[in-house]
Amino acid sequence: STQIEDIMQGVDTSNHYHFNIRELQDRIGGIGKGNFGIIFARPETGKTAFWVSLVANENGFAHQDINVHAFVNEEPAIRTQMRLITACCGMSREQIASDIELAKEKWSQISTNIKLYDTVDWTMDDIDSHCEKHKPDIIVIDQLDKVNISGIYARSDEKLRAIYTSAREIAKRRKCAIIAISQASNDAHNKRHMDFNMMENSRTGKAAEADLIIGVGKAPDTNGQENIDRSLCISKNKINGYHGIIDAKIYREISRYDV
Repeated sequence: STQIEDIMQGVDTSNHYHFNIRELQDRIGGIGKGNFGIIFARPETGKTAFWVSLVANENGFAHQDINVHAFVNEEPAIRTQMRLITACCGMSREQIASDIELAKEKWSQISTNIKLYDTVDWTMDDIDSHCEKHKPDIIVIDQLDKVNISGIYARSDEKLRAIYTSAREIAKRRKCAIIAISQASNDAHNKRHMDFNMMENSRTGKAAEADLIIGVGKAPDTNGQENIDRSLCISKNKINGYHGIIDAKIYREISRYDV
């Protein structure tokens, strides 16, 4: 029979990669090898900025000497790279332009830990082969719904479930953490509180595969001014069971989230 020590080790989060938002780390304990997490939000809420901040902001994954490979099909990878640089430096593009040497110095501290790939035509098999060859610690897929998968499916939700099942299996097989980015449905528009039922085209199939799901909520803007408050809604958590909402703020000009 399995020893209690082995079971304890199996649920230990002390060797997980740490979130650089303190309350997120305190509540969840990080994300580890074999874990499959989903971040979802409405368009223009700051999905990409959120994962960029988790990777490149102070004490992010790249600062922990963790190899992060990001597969980008939502925007040109060079734009995402610029976001990573601004998040790392805590400098806007204008500030970087005025002090390029400082930016180079800061970026050089983590740049070797981040690899970006334009993956518009990639399949889940391509991602699996990449992980087998390069053995990254964390992979980010922005956005997972747009990755191709072999097979014939009667409905879009069946295809999406197959994609998400494949992502979970890659995380386990290749012993890496996978963070997938996805859209929220219209049900989540201008909502501060959201749960995994609000993922687009879900029918629970996508949510069923994940160990951790964080929805990024946003209340309506007022008087034409963007509301920078964001709520990190943890609606599924098989890592340690915590569910709840953590308040944060987005700073778009530097692609950072902070509390």
